Amino acid sequence: MSKKSINRNSIDAPRFDGMINAFSSLGMSGKDKHNLTTYSPDIFNQVTLANWYVGSDIFKRIIDIPVEEMTREGYRIFSDDVELTSEFDEWAKQFNLDEKIEDGLKYGKIFGGCGLLLGTDDSLDDPSKPFNPKAFKKLNYVVVFDRFYLTCGSMIERKPFSKNFMKPTKYMLGGQLEIKNNTIDASRVVRCEGIKVPQNLAPNYGYWGDTALTTVREAIVAYSTGNKSASYLLAETGRMVISISKLYEFLQMDGSSENGAGTTALIARLRALEYSGSVINGLILGEGETAARAMINLSGIPEVLDRVKQRLSTATNIPHTILFNESPSGLGATGNSEMTHWIEQIKRLQESELRPILNRFIDLFFLETNKGKIPKYSIKFNPLALPSPTEIAAIQTQRVNNVRGLIQDFVITPEQGLESLVDDDDPYSIDIEIDESMSAALAKSREEPAPTEE
Repeated sequence: MSKKSINRNSIDAPRFDGMINAFSSLGMSGKDKHNLTTYSPDIFNQVTLANWYVGSDIFKRIIDIPVEEMTREGYRIFSDDVELTSEFDEWAKQFNLDEKIEDGLKYGKIFGGCGLLLGTDDSLDDPSKPFNPKAFKKLNYVVVFDRFYLTCGSMIERKPFSKNFMKPTKYMLGGQLEIKNNTIDASRVVRCEGIKVPQNLAPNYGYWGDTALTTVREAIVAYSTGNKSASYLLAETGRMVISISKLYEFLQMDGSSENGAGTTALIARLRALEYSGSVINGLILGEGETAARAMINLSGIPEVLDRVKQRLSTATNIPHTILFNESPSGLGATGNSEMTHWIEQIKRLQESELRPILNRFIDLFFLETNKGKIPKYSIKFNPLALPSPTEIAAIQTQRVNNVRGLIQDFVITPEQGLESLVDDDDPYSIDIEIDESMSAALAKSREEPAPTEE
């Protein structure tokens, strides 16, 4: 019989290379490990997400830590070199604004999006109309709603050159609420975004974002499973193993008798062992009986748990020392580089998430208190970490050297140099700033003649 020829270029020809292999399970249905790399996201409902936040301490920390770090040290507001932080704080207290902004940022990450509904007096009876700053006099309330309450339907901005492209133009306020008109214009909602999703998936999320749970759920489950399994092993280790003489005879007695004499005798023997342990703190064993504790080897488990923790820290993008509230580990570990990266990450979140929200409310503050006019203003976030005394001394030395060099090169005058050494806005910066108004005042004072005594 001649050898059968096989056209290996044919699609239907069987494959004998490594792409289909019984030993490696490649290409075999149900066993190919490459199938595990495919991903299909879960769409969570509101109740499931709320239960995760309330029930999982790790998920709660993942949500709370970045938001609380963003708002921990506060901020300052300046307009025309005048600080207005205290005035804005007094205005914001009547709405409990700090807490509601923090809740909004947290809800955005929990539910995939959140909106702060502005109760402005320009159109309280018909919130479906766009916000009219000329008719605005007072902000009456601020209410926090997650994305499951603020739905948008088909009312989407589809003009590609609009700043609100692929975002709702109107919201429908759901839930059992006592409200006459549940249509809300987008200009009356301050959005707190969730995790950004591609545009083609935006309709699946109601033109909001995705919850943070989607990217960290598997890592949280692995972390919880690992710790629970370790605790179960601790409960199992040291369990007493007793070898009872004539055990099979006890069990055979049940088959030959109707009253279960074998079971009764076995229970009586076990009860005697229990009593002896309680009375003499030991075991009384008969002939041919042995007792020993079954010890489980726990070596390697701490290393496995550490790997699971590292995987969770990577998924959350939160440093290990902050997420688990632990000290840096390892030879010579200080955690300085980790903390530097974390502070820079929080600064980026302040700029991308917190600043736009503050801008909306500061605009309303000026419209209400400044006769409908919004002046130029700036927001400066307070430092998240203060330098050490050694670092402060180095900064001050560097500032003095910089000023000395500018004076020697005749770039600034000695008076300007002395003035620039005092920087109340950013005392830990080595940058040199010159106040032009102060320089003009100094120049004018030098031109005016000194007063003479009569």
